[in-house]
Order: sequence, then structure tokens, then C-alpha cells
Amino acid sequence: MKSIKGKWLTYFIGFAVIIVLFVGVANYWYGMKVSEKQIKSSIDHSVSHLSDTIGQFMGKFSESIETYSNVDMVQNVVRDSEAYYKSTMQLFKSFQENHPEAVFTYFGPERVLLDNKKLVTWPDSTQELAKQKEWIATDQEWYQQAVASKGEVVWSDPYIDSTTDIPMVTASMSVEKDGQLSGVMAIDISLQHLADQMATYATTEKSKLWIVQQMDNQSKVISSTQSEESNTAIEDKALAQLLFTNESGQFHHNGQYVSYQTIDSTGWKVVEFVDESYIASSMKGIGSVTGLVSIIVIGIAVVIAFVIANHVAKPITSLSEQVNKVASGDLTVQIEKMSQDEIGQLADHFNQMVANMKKLIETVRQSALHVASSAENYSAVAEETTASSQEVSSAVGQISIQVAQSAEEATTTKEKTVSLSEQLEQFNERVENINKLSIESKEKNELGLRQMDILQEQTEQYNQVITAVSNVIISLSNEVQAIEHIIDTIHAISDQTNLLALNASIEAARAGEHGKGFAVVAEEVRKLAEQTSTATNQVTDTIHRVEQESQAAVKEMENTKEISVKHDKTVQETERAFRSIAKRMDYISESMDDLTTGIAVINQFKDEVVESVQHITEASQQSALSAEEVSKASEEQVTAFNTIASSAEELNSASSQLENVIQIFKLNDERPNDTNERS
Repeated sequence: MKSIKGKWLTYFIGFAVIIVLFVGVANYWYGMKVSEKQIKSSIDHSVSHLSDTIGQFMGKFSESIETYSNVDMVQNVVRDSEAYYKSTMQLFKSFQENHPEAVFTYFGPERVLLDNKKLVTWPDSTQELAKQKEWIATDQEWYQQAVASKGEVVWSDPYIDSTTDIPMVTASMSVEKDGQLSGVMAIDISLQHLADQMATYATTEKSKLWIVQQMDNQSKVISSTQSEESNTAIEDKALAQLLFTNESGQFHHNGQYVSYQTIDSTGWKVVEFVDESYIASSMKGIGSVTGLVSIIVIGIAVVIAFVIANHVAKPITSLSEQVNKVASGDLTVQIEKMSQDEIGQLADHFNQMVANMKKLIETVRQSALHVASSAENYSAVAEETTASSQEVSSAVGQISIQVAQSAEEATTTKEKTVSLSEQLEQFNERVENINKLSIESKEKNELGLRQMDILQEQTEQYNQVITAVSNVIISLSNEVQAIEHIIDTIHAISDQTNLLALNASIEAARAGEHGKGFAVVAEEVRKLAEQTSTATNQVTDTIHRVEQESQAAVKEMENTKEISVKHDKTVQETERAFRSIAKRMDYISESMDDLTTGIAVINQFKDEVVESVQHITEASQQSALSAEEVSKASEEQVTAFNTIASSAEELNSASSQLENVIQIFKLNDERPNDTNERS
């Protein structure tokens, strides 16, 4: 038969193992999800960062084309002025020195210039184009696309340049002067620089990055970190369809996690491929830690179970041993009361029952001895024996009533214990729900703290940018003032030149025929001086407007600084609030852990008490049945004493039988057969 201790250990350890396994699996699953989400977020951030970088790279050239298209010397190249031509060439040269990614910078005029100049370009390829008699700029695709998109920058499809054999793309924009088309400004940009930079944005060493575009109903890889895939078509139609369904997104394809985002300025897409095996390998450590913690917790639970089982089983084992002695007839035993619970009450009831049985057996023994010694005076003895039997019957009846009351009390105790057990289980479930909510609240608060740290870092960066922009605007204002001084000097020189030209005209008129040529030159000089004065006035007006805008910008930057300081203060106050909440959540979490541990211990004792009460109830009910049987036997004995008065032999026989029965009981330290020896 399996002991109570063994059963209790089995139930407790089994329950602990189930709980630990459930919590371990839940933690492992949650940790896997969080880790996977973080890794995928890192991949998406890498793609977004690369997309922004490429967008800025292309936007830089768009801004340059728009700026140069509005430069006066570029707009006036078609006037066949050698000065404008050389100035434009020098401008393009300077641009390319500052932008090594630009392979060719050129301007295609709306007509062929003098000396058969079909293109203003740097590096200079005028002579080569002059040899191609049929080539003119207006027939080229980049020229026609720019003219069709009047006033907007147009990007060509990527291509492999036949001269340099490198991947390039062309940005072009139409140039107008006084509403009339002057030509098209264009820049050929190398994509090799992007290919070289892409690898630095990869999430892992094994990640693959693409820049793709859909053109002519075909999806094509413009650039790739794996050079052999650059400038190739995407053969996987399903992959191409997924990439061009939305502007951005993520999906799983052929064992890879794919993240993509569209570059607004060009319509290109940046794509990163990461093997799912990398994501899985990054999460292996979570399983190992969860398993180790589960094993440690189960080990601790086993030790606690052994300690508690020994503590609970010890008084029950002692009670069982004493009951066995009583069953063998030893009524000298006494159970030491070791606690005030139901087991202690059972010990009291047991001791009371043994005492009553001792009284009963002693009375029966004395009666039997008295009957044996007074057999000759049977009639008188029979009356006394009848009276004694009635007393015994009354005592047994009282014992039966007490045992029945004990059984009823044990049943009531059992029902209350079961009700208490159910309430404890409900309380335990509520505590577990509160504990889960506490853990979730703590996690949300930690997430809020991390977001506040990020927001604070971004606020500091924003303040630095504001300061830098403010300094730049102030510097610009100072430079504009310096330019204004220079313009004033130019204006004075222009006035002086105009005066000198007027004097020269007067002197030429005095010279007569010999001074006509000089008069023409003086007139041209005067016109140039007037043009210079007019242009200088325009520049001066422009500089004044720039100064006003700069001052307005400085004021706006100061307002922005004040708003930023308030924002930073609010962020810091919010962070302090989050950290205060975090401390309280830690205290709540610790309290919930202590409460959960206490509930677990109560549940352990609850199960043991329920089982013990069950045994006590069964024992009490059995005792009640036995007491009823003894009571009935006593009543029958009284009846027998009334009927056996007619026969002394029957009395002697009954006395002998009673002596034999009493011999099995040990009332004191005497041996059970002392009565026989005395007889």
C-alpha cells in the first residue's frame, strides 16, 4: 500500500513539474517572439536607412541640376559667347571635382553652336562629337524626356555606359531663358559608388542587398552586394510580384526573410534578404536558459516537498502505530498531541476512546471475576451482574453517542475543508492573473523607458542640428554683408567707368575723324558700365532680401530653440515618471512573487489536510458503527443475564467465555494472561 507521504510527494512534485514546464514553455515562446521581432526590426531599419541614404544621394544631384539650370551663364550659352562657354565648362569642372560620383556633366543646347559645338560637357568631348555628323543633342532620349517634363528633373533607367563599362543613370532638366528653351542640363552618375556602400548597411555578413527597378514590364536588379547579380533580370516571378505589390513591406520567401522599401525620388526599391536560419540561431540561447532555470526550480520544489511531506506524515504515522497497538489489545497506549489542527483533535478523541474502553474492559473484567467467585450464590450475584451490565450498557451507549458526534463533527470539518480548498484554488487563480498582469505592465513600462531614451537622444540631436543651422545662417548673413561691401565697390567702379567713357567720348568728338573709332569703343564701354551698374543694383536688391530672410530665419531658429528646451524638459519629466512607475512595478512584482510562494505552500498543506480529514472521517464513521455494535451487544448481554438465572452451568460457561475475551486486552503493565494465572 502506498503511504500518504509517497502520495503527497507524487502529487506535489507532479504539480510543480507541470507548472514549471508550462511557465518555461510560455517564457520560451514569448522570448522567441520578442527576439524575432527585434531582429526583424533591425533588418527593416537597415533597409530604411539605406533607402534614405540613396534618396539623399540622388536628391543631391537633383538639387544641383535645378541650381545650375538657373545659372545665368548656362542659360546664355546658346548666344555663342566664348566667355559663357568657357565659364560653363569651368563650372562643370568645379562641380565634378566636388562630386566624384558624377562621370559626365553637360549641357545640350537647343541648336548647334559655333565651331560645330554640339554639347557643352566636362570632361570635354566636343571634338569627338563633332566627328559624328549625324549626332545632335535634341535627338537624344535624355534631351527629349527633359523637354517633355518641363521644369522637372527626369531620371533615366539605369544602363551600362559603353565608354566606361560601369552602371550609370542620367538626371536631366530643361533650361529656359525668358520663357524660351535654351537646352537641357544633364549629369551622368555612376552607380558603382552605391554598390560599394551597400555592403556596410547589411544586417549580417550573409545578408544580401538589392536595388531593383521595374521597367519595360520587367523587374531588374540595378545593383547588388553580389556583383554577379547586378544589372540582371529577376527570374523569380513570384518574388518580383511580391516586391512590386506595395511601396514597402516584409515577407518570407524560399527560407529567407525579405524586407523592402521604395525610394520616392526614383521609384527604385531597396531589398534585403536574410536567411531565416540566422534568425533561428540568434534565439537558441533562450531555450538553454529556460531549460536550466526549469531544472533548478524543479530541484528546489522536490527538496521542499520532501521537507513538508516528512513534517505532515510524521504525526499520521505515529497515530497509525498507536491504533495498531490498540487493535492488538494494548489499551495502555497514549498519543502525544503534537498540533492544534484536526490531527491533534483526532489524537484527543483517540485517547478518550481508549480511556473509555479501558473503563469498559475493567468493569467487564471485575464483573466476570465476581460472577466466577460467586457462582454458588448465583441468584444474588445475577442481580448484581444485571445491574453491572446495565451500567456497562449505559457507558457503551454514551461512548456510541460520543463517537457518533465525533463522526458528525469530522464530516462537517471535511465539508468546510473542501470548501476552503475550493476558495484557495479560486484565490490562487486570481493571484496568478494579477501576477501575469503585473509582468505585462512591467514589460510595457520597460518598453516606455526605452522609447523615452530614444526620444531623448533624438531631442539632443535635434538641438545640435538647430544650433548648427543657426550658426550657418548667422555666418551666411555675415558673408552677405561682405558681398554687399564688394557690390558697393563694383558699383562705384561702374560709375567711375561710365564717367571715364563719357570723357573719352568728348575727347573723341574733339579729335574729329581720327577719334571716331575711339568714340565707338568709348560708347561700348559706357554701355557695359551701365549694364554693370544695373546688374549690381539687382544683386544689391537680392542681397538685401537675403539679409532680411536670414534675420527672419535666425529669429525662427531662436523660437525653435525655446520650444526645443521646453520639449526636452517635458521628455525628462516623462522619463522620471516612467522610472518612478518602474520602481513601483518592481515592488509589486516582488510582492506578487512572495504571495505566489505563500499560496503554493498553503495549497500543499490544503491537499494534505483534505486527505487527513477524509481518513479521520472514515475512521470516525467506522468507530461509530463499532460503538453501535458494542451497545447492541451490551443490551443483549443484559437480556442474557436476566434469562440465565435459571442455570448455574450456563452462568459459569458465559463467565469462562468472557474471561477468554478479556485476556486479549492489556489495561496496565500486567501481562494479558494474569487473569488465568490468578484463576
